[in-house]
Amino acid sequence: MKRSNPLIVLLPSVLGTRADRDGDGSPLCAYRRHRAHTFWQSFHAAVACALAGQADHARRFFKQVTDSEDDGRDWVVSAQAEARQLSLIAGDIGHFRHVVTERVQRSRELQKLPALASLSFDY
Repeated sequence: MKRSNPLIVLLPSVLGTRADRDGDGSPLCAYRRHRAHTFWQSFHAAVACALAGQADHARRFFKQVTDSEDDGRDWVVSAQAEARQLSLIAGDIGHFRHVVTERVQRSRELQKLPALASLSFDY
C-alpha cells in the first residue's frame, strides 16, 4: 500500500467551515482548538494552520513533530526535516501555498495520477 503525501489535506474538514472564523474574520484552523496527539496529526495540523494563515499555531504543531526523538525510522527523520523547512516559511502564506502546490503536484506525478490544472485553497 502506498502512503499518500502528508501535505495533501482536505481543507474544509481540517480548516473548518466558512462559519468558523476568528474574531478578526480570518479562517479558524479547527485543529488549533485541540492538541494533536500523534506524529501525523501534528504534521497535518501544522500544514492546515499554515495554509489558513495561522503561522504561530502551525509552528507550534511543527515543533511537536520536530521535537519527537523516539523514532529514528527514515520516513520519520525525513518528515521531521520537511517540518523544519515548512516551519521556516509558515509565516509567508503565499510562498507556503506555492510550496504545497508543488509538493501535491509532484506527489500526484509519483503516484501516476493526473496532474491538476490548479490547486485551490479556498473553501
